[in-house]
Amino acid sequence: MAEIFADNGLIIYMPSNEIPTNPYWKAFMQVAVLTETMDIVEGEEDFVVFRDEDDDILAIQMPEPVDEYQVPSERIINMLRAVIDEEELTDLLEHVREVKASLV
Repeated sequence: MAEIFADNGLIIYMPSNEIPTNPYWKAFMQVAVLTETMDIVEGEEDFVVFRDEDDDILAIQMPEPVDEYQVPSERIINMLRAVIDEEELTDLLEHVREVKASLV
């Protein structure tokens, strides 16, 4: 199952269920150890794709993809479309919306 962590307007999305997430810092340590390359979008330093040696995505750091009214950010959505498929994107947005709704 994918994991999402949020802090200060940024989220880190970990699509793989192979990374241990309990306690939560294990996931961050695993990404740090396994990251071989990072894709950083020019002008969008908060959008970073962490990849392993096989070029698989370990994690994606990004600004929150939906605003406080649950409206998707086209800027973030377009960057995500370049790296994940539509089904995964839909799941990510639904999860973020659910979490935001539970905090209201």
